[in-house]
Amino acid sequence: LEARRKEIMSQRKRKKNIENTEDNQVFGRKLYEEGLRELRSGDSEAAAKTFQMAVTYDPSMDEYKTLRDEVSRQAETERARRLASRAEDEFDMGFTATAARRYAEASDLMPTMGSYAVRASQAFMAAGDVEMAAEYADRAVAGSPNRQEFRLAAAAAFQAAGQPAIAREHLMAVSSLDEEDDRAKEMLRELDASLSRKRS
Repeated sequence: LEARRKEIMSQRKRKKNIENTEDNQVFGRKLYEEGLRELRSGDSEAAAKTFQMAVTYDPSMDEYKTLRDEVSRQAETERARRLASRAEDEFDMGFTATAARRYAEASDLMPTMGSYAVRASQAFMAAGDVEMAAEYADRAVAGSPNRQEFRLAAAAAFQAAGQPAIAREHLMAVSSLDEEDDRAKEMLRELDASLSRKRS
């Protein structure tokens, strides 16, 4: 009798799991279709969240996962663009610390976009946070080492942060890219003069 009771309980459990799985698949499909509607309406952030829920309910569907990944990247790109646009307005109005945080968030969302990182660096510099300015300038240079604007921003940030040797390396890199770059020449003269004053 005990063996029979266990068999009946096991059968009921298996049947319940099957029913739950079928329910989940149906609900996952509904979420997927809702995500498609949100995507068509232009709300990629909402669509990305809905596709993630669809994957949670039915992880067997590769189609859901593929669309979730693609739309998530699109949503991050759009969010970063909005953050950078707001940061630009705030910077123009003199809210440099707020602008720096927004640029930094945009850069964190899109680490391959060096322009967001360098703008974050410049805003942090304007706000007086030289350590963060150096960090984000470093990120910009790491992604695009031959961009002169990024090197110059890094040189300014590292000089302000009290690391003239690193600042000099960035300025020398600019000179190697363009010997006629007057900005790098001027910054080198100022850096050398500053070091000379400190030694004397």
